[in-house]
Amino acid sequence: MKEWMQQDCRCCHSHREERARSSKSQSSDWTSRSTFFNSTEQIETAKLFCAGRCDGTKSYLFFANLASCVVGLEACGGAHYWARRLTAAGHAVRLIAPQFVKPFVKSNKNDANDAEAICEAAGRPSMRFVSAKSVEQQDIQSLHRVRSRLVSCRTQLVNQLRGLLMEYGIVLPQHVGQVRRGVPEILEDESNELTLLGRRLLASLYNELVDLDSKVEQIEKELRAVYAASEPCQRIAAVEGIGLLTATAIVAAMSDGKVFQNGRQFAAWLGLVPKQHSSGGRPRLLGISKRGDPYLRTLLIHGARSVVYRACRKKDVRSVWIVDKQRRLGTTRACVAVANKNARIVWSLIARGGALPCAARVYTPRPGYAGKLNFRAVEKTLASQAWKTLCVFHFSTARDDGFSDRFHRDA
Repeated sequence: MKEWMQQDCRCCHSHREERARSSKSQSSDWTSRSTFFNSTEQIETAKLFCAGRCDGTKSYLFFANLASCVVGLEACGGAHYWARRLTAAGHAVRLIAPQFVKPFVKSNKNDANDAEAICEAAGRPSMRFVSAKSVEQQDIQSLHRVRSRLVSCRTQLVNQLRGLLMEYGIVLPQHVGQVRRGVPEILEDESNELTLLGRRLLASLYNELVDLDSKVEQIEKELRAVYAASEPCQRIAAVEGIGLLTATAIVAAMSDGKVFQNGRQFAAWLGLVPKQHSSGGRPRLLGISKRGDPYLRTLLIHGARSVVYRACRKKDVRSVWIVDKQRRLGTTRACVAVANKNARIVWSLIARGGALPCAARVYTPRPGYAGKLNFRAVEKTLASQAWKTLCVFHFSTARDDGFSDRFHRDA
C-alpha cells in the first residue's frame, strides 16, 4: 500500500510538472509582451524586498542595482516622484489607482499584503494605469490646488463678514464684490451701531480679504504666463466653454492623451458619463458617475453652463443642438452633455494634434426645405465628428423664416 501511494504521488508530481511546463509555454507570449519580472529569482527577490521595510534611499539603491523590469506602484502621495526616478533608472513604471488595488488585498491589511496586491494588480492584462506626471505638470497642478484653497478661504471669510454684520442689522448681498465695496462704506458710516472694537475687528477681516485677493491674483498671473507659453493650452482654449483655468488644469492632469483610447474614455475618467447598473441583459443607466477629479469636472460643467446660456442667441449646428437638449432634458443635463462633448473634443485635440477648425462646414438644405430640423441627425453628426463642431447653417431658400420663428420660440 505504501509503495502504491508513493508511486501515485510520483505520477501526480510528474503530471503537475507537465501541466506547469505547458502553462509556461502558453503564457510565454503574454510574458514577452508584458516583461514583468524576467525570472523566478527576481520574483523571489521582489517578495523578500516587499516583506521588509526600508527608507527611500535603500529603496532607490535596490532598484538601481536591479535589472530592468516593470515596477508597479500605487498612485498615492509621492508616486509620481518615484515614477520619474525609477524611469530614469531604466525601469518601466506602472501606476495603479488605489481603488483597483483594493480588490486584490487578501485577508488583513498590512504593508506586505498591500505590496502583494499591487504586484497582482500590475500583472493583470486589462488593468488601467495612471500616466506619470512631469515636474512641469505638477507645478501647474500645484498652482490650481493653492488657488482653490485660497478661493475657499475667501468664501468662508466673506460669509463670516456678512454673518457678523447681520448681527448689527447690516445686510450685504452675497457676492464677494458687494462685500469689497460695502465694508469700507460701513466702516466709515458713523450712524450704525458698530463700536470701536467692532470696527477694528471688521477692518482686520477686510484687510485679510484684500490680502487673499492679492494672492489669488498673483496665482492667476502665474497661470496666464503658463498659458501663454503652452501651445496645447492655447489649442484647447479655442473650444467654446474652455478658458484659462480649464485649459491649464486639463494639460496638468493629462499629458499626451495616449493613455486613453478615445474621447469617451477621457469623459468617463472625468465622471461625465452615466453610471451603469445593468443585469440580465437589460441596460440600466443612472446619473453621471462623478468619478475622477471633481475640480476638472466642475470647471468643465461651469464652462458649459456659460455656453448653454448663450446658445439661444446663435444659429449654428452646435447651438441648435444645445437648445434642443435644453428644451428636452433641462438646463442642468444640457450643461453636462456639453461638458461631455467638450471633454471629447479636448482629448482629440491633445491626442491627435491639430487645431480646432475655424472654417466651418456649411450646411445648405435642399430646395423646398420647410424649415424643420432633424435634431437626431444633427446629434449623430456631432457625435461622429466630435471635434468639427463649429458649423454654420446657411439657409439659401426663401422658406427659412419658419425655422427662425420656431428656433426663437423653443429657445
